[in-house]
Amino acid sequence: MVALVWGAKVKSMMCGGSIISVRHVLTAAHCIDPLVENGKLIETTRGVVGSNQWKATEDVVKFSHFKNHPSWDFVRLKNDIGVLFLVEPLVLSARIGVVSLSFDWVDGDVPSYVTGWGRLGADLTSITWILFPFADNLQLINLKTMSPRGCGEALAVASGAGIRLDSELEICTFHSIGHGLCYGDSGSPLIVRATGAQAGVASWALPCARGFPDVYVRLSAYRHFLLDILQNY
Repeated sequence: MVALVWGAKVKSMMCGGSIISVRHVLTAAHCIDPLVENGKLIETTRGVVGSNQWKATEDVVKFSHFKNHPSWDFVRLKNDIGVLFLVEPLVLSARIGVVSLSFDWVDGDVPSYVTGWGRLGADLTSITWILFPFADNLQLINLKTMSPRGCGEALAVASGAGIRLDSELEICTFHSIGHGLCYGDSGSPLIVRATGAQAGVASWALPCARGFPDVYVRLSAYRHFLLDILQNY
């Protein structure tokens, strides 16, 4: 697990990510966009690895460049996947490891889990939004995937959703009201419990855990994109 942070004197939490090789970190494309100026990563962009605390000061890595999916659509939030390239290859250890990627189709009711340092909640009912702090320690939630039909129907009735599910490109999960993705969890890996392999990347939700599904990029739809990077870059 990787915490994507930025800032010269004070680090700010941005998103999560996963180590998919000693040179590559997988995350959501919308997590990379705010870290880019004039086509290049902001100099203070960093990744915290090997720790369950995003504020940790050891094992902080730098990135040289990035590659978002060529069909990334920031308006529709589709193809929301990108890779950050490390300046130096990681040294693997008991605390720093590479996650396996699953390109198999994942249907509904599959036991999974997601980890992240996202905000611990938010109150969006008032005129002034109240955002709870980011989690200091890495959080983990066990959940199950939803069938494409069930997720599509649930999102269709969500007030103000505005974004339609594309089941060929996206996977959904749901736990319960008050338990799910929040700001800062984007880019985090969805792991299939039976195999320990990553099947999705946290993309979007109706924050925070308001009783509707959370949506992830479906890795099975991006096999060519990811293997091309891993094999050729």
